[in-house]
Amino acid sequence: MNRFEITLGLLAIVGTVAIIAAIGVGEPQRMALESRGWAVRHVETGAQLYDQYCASCHGVNGSGGMCPPVDQTSGLHGGDIGPGVAWRLEELGWDRQQPFEYVYSVLASGRAVSTRPELYPGNRMADTSGVMSMPAWSEEYGGPLRPDQVRDITSYIVAFREAVPDDATPRPWPTDAPTERPTLAAAAVVTSTVASPPEPPTAPLAPPTATLAPPESPTATLAP
Repeated sequence: MNRFEITLGLLAIVGTVAIIAAIGVGEPQRMALESRGWAVRHVETGAQLYDQYCASCHGVNGSGGMCPPVDQTSGLHGGDIGPGVAWRLEELGWDRQQPFEYVYSVLASGRAVSTRPELYPGNRMADTSGVMSMPAWSEEYGGPLRPDQVRDITSYIVAFREAVPDDATPRPWPTDAPTERPTLAAAAVVTSTVASPPEPPTAPLAPPTATLAPPESPTATLAP
């Protein structure tokens, strides 16, 4: 091997190292963009699945309805801002910075009993026994969706965090459900009102003011 070949080999090695170093410098940015792209695709897929399976109960764009909202007003997001912003997670005993874990668990396995029936009547009859308040959606628990589909819906719901302002203030209680369906208590009031008999008149009837005159005696007499 002559000097020219050695020099050429060294130049090739140096060039290869330089190319790898140049690629390595931009790799974190490329990986971040790639990761963001995958996250966006998960959210987009989750939005389509949400519209198909969840919007009829939880409202379009997660705004709520017969069931609680899951959008930025739900108290599920913003736990990284500070205490009280993700108030719903806190009142359920969850780490306020774990909205993904909470939403996924509820979606996958469902919820046996509603925690706020006075606000959200749900889409099931209250007197139906043995029926879960929210059905299990993952195949792992007998539902119709694959685990990756449950993760996509969760990604869509968790993405509402981006709509929570950085100066959000705590909201200790949710807003009333935007629904016209009466609760059982309201229905009982309506039923009792309809079934109750009309009240008797409070004032007694006045006696008649006119009296009948006695019949007049005959003026003519019979001749003897």
